[in-house]
Amino acid sequence: RHAEARDVLLKGVRFHPGRLDVLLGLSAVHYHLQDEDGARRWADEALRRHPDSVEAMLQKANLLRDLGDLAGCEALVRRVLEREPDHVVAAFMLSQVRRFEDADDPDIALLRRIHGQTAEGSEDRKSMCFALGRALEAVGDHEAAFALFREGNEICRGRMDYDADAELAHLHAVMEAWTPEAIGRAGGLEDDSPIFIVGMPRCGSTLVEQILAAHPEVEAHGEWQGFERVLAEMQPPDAPLTLEDVTSFGPETWRQVGEAFVGRLREGHGDARHVTDKTLTNVRLLGAIHCALPRAKIIHVRRHPLDACWSLFKAVLEGWEHGYIYSLGEIGYRYRAYLRLMAHWRELLPEGVMLDL
Repeated sequence: RHAEARDVLLKGVRFHPGRLDVLLGLSAVHYHLQDEDGARRWADEALRRHPDSVEAMLQKANLLRDLGDLAGCEALVRRVLEREPDHVVAAFMLSQVRRFEDADDPDIALLRRIHGQTAEGSEDRKSMCFALGRALEAVGDHEAAFALFREGNEICRGRMDYDADAELAHLHAVMEAWTPEAIGRAGGLEDDSPIFIVGMPRCGSTLVEQILAAHPEVEAHGEWQGFERVLAEMQPPDAPLTLEDVTSFGPETWRQVGEAFVGRLREGHGDARHVTDKTLTNVRLLGAIHCALPRAKIIHVRRHPLDACWSLFKAVLEGWEHGYIYSLGEIGYRYRAYLRLMAHWRELLPEGVMLDL
């Protein structure tokens, strides 16, 4: 509810114009609302009032990284490291924006030093495993890099309550539940403005969304789980929606779902002809998406399995939806299940609805 958060914070800043957490909060909510200028403005105000704040420097650096200003991000991260030479978050961010070409690079020595100071099994150790691993992979020390990625993933997996069998069973249940009969109950909503981009994490979906958003008739909404939220609200909180419930919806219910989703998707996007939704977990919901929005387009972005799975293993992604990425075996099983699921949608959905890219 970022728009409401913005309004509350704007009231707060009138009473406490110099308060750091309010200023940084405003920068964050403007970023989530796709207002990059507002996000920069409030981050700059935080740094103007608190020029020595490491927290402000890192949030501005994180913003610049996400906006593609890697040089600006690196400059702020180095300011942090000048003040606090062992700062793990700053070192991790440095590894994300630097190009490493030489094994004798002094920044690799810095990453080694900080990695060596972290406690085994700790959150800091995890971060430094991925940071140093990325640098060593870039300079060709693949064996050492792999050992670091494996250690970092083992730390993550040890803290994750993830049931691989339950996840695979769920994906199988989705395929069982969505039949031609269920797809045949689609609503008649004519709105064709949403463009859904789906696939595995690290598949290239962000690049696809950026290419589309460069078109004057398309705006990007990013990842936001909006469709799943609208679906969940079709039932009272004490009666969670089941697959059986969803696949039994009739055309009028699906029309209500589609209208509710489009209403939320368009908030903040004015008169854009099309708006993208890049929620990757929508791969489980493509049947429901088509029933609610039969004229919407779905772009499935697929990357070579080795590239996709290796990229996941060395990424630092968190959240329930990424529970499988910390083990090569679990990645492999999950990837195969994803391929079967997409083959199911390809066979089930009408021709022209989904584009495989």
